Amino acid sequence: MNRALPPGDRRSFESSPYFADAVALRRADVQDRPDVVGQPPAKVVFGKGSGIDSVKNGLKTLGVEFTEDEAMQVVSAVKEFSLQHKRLLTAAEFNSIVSKVLPAKAGAVSGNAI
Repeated sequence: MNRALPPGDRRSFESSPYFADAVALRRADVQDRPDVVGQPPAKVVFGKGSGIDSVKNGLKTLGVEFTEDEAMQVVSAVKEFSLQHKRLLTAAEFNSIVSKVLPAKAGAVSGNAI
């Protein structure tokens, strides 16, 4: 794709348009993988630009079952946290937000990490 990468860490994606690119990079052939040529692998991060796709992937990684509305609540909480602290979230902070927003499903989060 001919899309400019966001500034900063060229292998961290938080917004939904870049999320598909990050997933595609994980599935790429060996010749197209960045780690083969000494670059860090692509990763998805959470921040003010995070979209529903990024959060859904994070929830699935944690093993949390969720509805569309629950995922949107997590998106809102992630954006609010990131704007308040003016930075990206750590994995522990994302786990904490999921536990607060989805308390009935908090048991699934405690044993998993992103």
